[in-house]
Amino acid sequence: MHFRFLLPGLLALVLPSANARAAPPVPTPMPITGIPVTVEGTIWGLACLLEETLATEDLANCSRASLAHRSSLAIRESGSGRILAIAAESPASDPAGKAREFIAENVRIQGRLYRRANFSVLLPETIRGIPLAQKNGGAR
Repeated sequence: MHFRFLLPGLLALVLPSANARAAPPVPTPMPITGIPVTVEGTIWGLACLLEETLATEDLANCSRASLAHRSSLAIRESGSGRILAIAAESPASDPAGKAREFIAENVRIQGRLYRRANFSVLLPETIRGIPLAQKNGGAR
């Protein structure tokens, strides 16, 4: 009986009309540009560095153990003591990445530094060990 009038009314409620406003476009986030840097320091597990009471030997053991849990690594700069988290090239890759083989060693990292909201992340391009003679003021 009245079903032929009811169906178009229900469809009008369920289906968007041609006059309905489209949602505003979502703005594309601005890319974060990295700053080319060279950093010298020692690589440790990030969580271990936050434990300020650890001695160097304990810090090294903690850092090696943290790799089993896929924890992030960081570099503590030699001169300033600044701590920079080390990032992998992509979210799906190993977070320790190239730095894995240099835990508790003095290194020189060339890469890009990314900063956002008072947090800095270093994406290494090259990591090289620094011989002790160079670290202690020898010729470079």
